[in-house]
Amino acid sequence: LLAFKDQHFANRSVPQFFLQYMIANINNCNTFTVEMEKMAEKYELGTDETKKVKNVSDAFDVLAAELNDILLDEVFMDLDTHVQSILTKQWMYTSNPVDTICITIEDYCQDFYHVNKKYFEKLLLEARNKIGREYLRAIFSRKMTFKNYEERQPAAEKMCKEADQLNQLFNRLMS
Repeated sequence: LLAFKDQHFANRSVPQFFLQYMIANINNCNTFTVEMEKMAEKYELGTDETKKVKNVSDAFDVLAAELNDILLDEVFMDLDTHVQSILTKQWMYTSNPVDTICITIEDYCQDFYHVNKKYFEKLLLEARNKIGREYLRAIFSRKMTFKNYEERQPAAEKMCKEADQLNQLFNRLMS
């Protein structure tokens, strides 16, 4: 799967159904985990066997989380230029970066609709957290410097407005 990812990130037009394959593998991991746990309950395994089933189940869960991260990497490859423009001089005078971020995430969520609910929610939470980290990174990198309150106030108001916009998006997607 990692070679598959590397091949795709080198040329995003191949393999043709990359996202669908990743989604199918995430869902397969979930199915294996659920079925292993059902088998363990059904056959009343001993302590050692139960631990082994738990270890295999945990391994599938870890794999699904890694595949989720790959999906998130795919999204943020498309968002990179928009995220990088946060807190720049151009950012102050346009709503394009956050609008594009919202539209892109919403569009990918249409593709990710088939991801198992547990992993879809994790994907959304991590996307929200990653965008928040990008805002903090932009603040701490001092891409823009403000000399006084009058310069800081519009930027702060814009960040609050964008935070509200992003929160509304993620709340809607998580419901």
